[in-house]
Amino acid sequence: MCWATHTSSPSDPKRYDLILNGCRAPVLAGDAAKSIVILKNYNSTEVQFKFKSFTWTNVSIPMQSIYIHCMVSVCDININSKCNQHACAAPTGRRRRDVSENYKGDHLVSSGPLYFKKPNPCALNNGGCHGYCNDINGFAKCSCPFGSTLGADQVTCMSEQLLKNKNIIKMVVRVVCLLGFIFVYKLQYV
Repeated sequence: MCWATHTSSPSDPKRYDLILNGCRAPVLAGDAAKSIVILKNYNSTEVQFKFKSFTWTNVSIPMQSIYIHCMVSVCDININSKCNQHACAAPTGRRRRDVSENYKGDHLVSSGPLYFKKPNPCALNNGGCHGYCNDINGFAKCSCPFGSTLGADQVTCMSEQLLKNKNIIKMVVRVVCLLGFIFVYKLQYV
């Protein structure tokens, strides 16, 4: 059995089950962590599994961490052990705890904290900003260089010189460099 908590306490009531009875834990529809995959179990001296990272609900961003806890059963691999006989199928009358004399007991193993950092929203296409892109709590916030003002779309920078001269038709454009090619898009006339 393996589960995740947001504190170092394995008994924390806020938990997310990962492995139950040696198999992937049931997940709710739309659950982001439903990609739990068990890579190795029962036929090895180690257990390996992976899952998608997730964030805890009602936990502030600085407190977002994941601790992994596993209750592992240790069996003597030199004896034909029932610990090695397991399949992730519908439950039958026998459970994993029904093992023979080679069973050596359960042990708690914990690891953490694990911290996951959101990708920088400005790393891809400058966050969509015409001027500067600033990462503010994981969201792209656009700003403009000196002499420019942020447009109504909160993305485009407009020259203050153009804004002062009312006789000039102002055209907002976006210049994008992709694979060495420069593309100019006309977004709007102001």
